[in-house]
Amino acid sequence: MATSMLVTGCAADVPKALPVCERTFDFRGGAALLGEDRRLWGAASKAAEGMEAVTMAELTRRAGWVEGGWDRVVHVPADTTAAQLNTASGITDFCWVQLPARWEISVEETIPDGYLLFVLGSTPVQAGFLDDISKSIELGNRPLEVVYPDSILIPKPHSGGPRLSTVK
Repeated sequence: MATSMLVTGCAADVPKALPVCERTFDFRGGAALLGEDRRLWGAASKAAEGMEAVTMAELTRRAGWVEGGWDRVVHVPADTTAAQLNTASGITDFCWVQLPARWEISVEETIPDGYLLFVLGSTPVQAGFLDDISKSIELGNRPLEVVYPDSILIPKPHSGGPRLSTVK
């Protein structure tokens, strides 16, 4: 009986293990390997205001981003879990740091920020910050939607100004 109490007592004192990660991706601390976010948002705003449909690849080209540096984009909305992101992105060997979350601007209102995660193969390359107020790209109405270079973005009216969207 003393042994079982000792084992139980020791187990209670051992902290839970953190995940072992050979690689991490920080949503807020990554380099702009493909290009500057502001140039992407500017190209998206210009296309949306001109009521011009455009592919995701063409949009990044217009923004002056590196061509061929990504093969898909995952919309990562606020409150996404690591498990959900692993499933959507097809990447399981990264630990995700600073996943997006909602933040309060008043007692009654929260802002659901998010990111567009650009991925090449099994590697996250760059995350572009999306705030719900000023975003000019809206990838679907499903959390964790994945789009590809040939995915068509369609201009869509919005109260905050026109946006490019995958939803008609």
